[in-house]
Amino acid sequence: MTRVIVLDPREETAPVATALAPRLTSLDGKVVGLFSNRKANARELLHQVVELVGARYKLAGVVYIEKETHRRVAAPAIQALPQVMDILLQQQGCEEESG
Repeated sequence: MTRVIVLDPREETAPVATALAPRLTSLDGKVVGLFSNRKANARELLHQVVELVGARYKLAGVVYIEKETHRRVAAPAIQALPQVMDILLQQQGCEEESG
């Protein structure tokens, strides 16, 4: 009998406990960061969300950040981003299952 070993190609990451940032009272005058993991329609979704937010608040600016690939963990440089923005909107999702 032939034995088949199935390997999971996904990278394993251990969750890191962090405290939540305090809530902002308003987005008026704030810089909003958009962080895309490059999955299907991520950019379009984030731009639609910021368009809706921008219609309600007077934003000081928008910063768009995109990962190199959705298959890898974001670069450590991402940790410096809170210095250039007040809030970060991150697109999350999963790959479509083919079946």
